Amino acid sequence: MNLKQLEAFVKVAETKSFSAVAEKMFLSISTVSYQLRHFEEELGFPLFFRDQHSVTLTPAGAAYAEEL
Repeated sequence: MNLKQLEAFVKVAETKSFSAVAEKMFLSISTVSYQLRHFEEELGFPLFFRDQHSVTLTPAGAAYAEEL
């Protein structure tokens, strides 16, 4: 886990948007997604439900966001 992953997680949890976070962090959407997938792998559970048009927190992701 690194600071960029935590920052991306918090921002996506707040905005529900990979593209908005990518723009704010001056990264590509794929980079943000890659960082968060690795973060999820390190934690051992998914943080987000993803589909083509939306991003929502999983129950575990919501609990983790609340703790941060």
